[in-house]
Amino acid sequence: MRNFSLIKKSSVIKTLKEPKKKKATFNWQRFFFALLLGSFLFYVGKRVYKGVALIIGNGQIELTKQAIQFTDDIRVLSLQVSEGDSVVVGDTLFLYRHDASDEETTAMINVDDPIDWLVRDKLNTKKQIALKKIEHSRTQEQLDFKTQEIKHQKDMIILGVDNRERHLSAMEESVIDLKSAQGRIKKEILYLRKHLNELRKQERNIRSTEIRKIKHINAILAYTAPISGVIGQININKNEVCYEKQDVMTIHQISEISIKAFFNTDEVSNLSRGDRVVIHFPDGSQSTGQIKNFYISTYTVPVEFQKKYEPVERNVVVEIIPIVDDEINQWLKFYKMNVEVVKHRFTFTL
Repeated sequence: MRNFSLIKKSSVIKTLKEPKKKKATFNWQRFFFALLLGSFLFYVGKRVYKGVALIIGNGQIELTKQAIQFTDDIRVLSLQVSEGDSVVVGDTLFLYRHDASDEETTAMINVDDPIDWLVRDKLNTKKQIALKKIEHSRTQEQLDFKTQEIKHQKDMIILGVDNRERHLSAMEESVIDLKSAQGRIKKEILYLRKHLNELRKQERNIRSTEIRKIKHINAILAYTAPISGVIGQININKNEVCYEKQDVMTIHQISEISIKAFFNTDEVSNLSRGDRVVIHFPDGSQSTGQIKNFYISTYTVPVEFQKKYEPVERNVVVEIIPIVDDEINQWLKFYKMNVEVVKHRFTFTL
């Protein structure tokens, strides 16, 4: 047998190094898709939640106020207060005087103009009284004549010269009629004299009123606060004329602050007195309020709440007051501004 021997050689099998794994890259497409889907689901969920669980209305913050007006033109001489000042009943707000034109002043000085109709009525009444007196005198003369005639007729009957007793009865009836007419004339004269006295009294009152007006043309008067509150907008400056029915200024009562909120008529059954609501202010802050009054009749929605190019809406109106008095100052900052009023449709009690 042939001998063989194993030739030992170094191994030719080599191990290969595993290739380095590439770092996983961020899948932006998948991220944006998930973000978009999440946003859409959040938006839809929020809209569904608002539509189902919340009752949302628009409102305006209002204050009980009193506007200071005059029925004639005045000139404001000086202002004793500024906007935002607190006043109490009796505080002097401004000094003023009646501002009358030259023609009006002349008309006021001519006191006889307003009472011309009284003078004419007085003259007519005096004339009627004079005529009634003349009529009374004539009636008295006729009565005296009839009385003498009756006396003469009686004497003739007694002497037997004339026995026409029927003629005597007719004469006595005539006397009765004359006395009745005389009584009527006296009552008419009495009524006319009373009417004349009333006319004289009215004339004195009108004259005294006109004289007082004349005295007040250049008089400086002070206007005092009729209510307690805070001075709102002042529309007239010093030495300016405030015309008839124009607001000089307004006084607001802080304690009477409220929100006038408008809700869709479909939500009438879900609104009642005492319900709590959440108020969202324009700056993002919020507060809580309570429905004080609920008005059954509908009101036209203000222009700022109306949707353009759509028919005018009518909404249910509620009055909302703050629950906590400390929040009144927060409400005051948004006076006359639009706010959002939210009420939860469902309430859960444990």
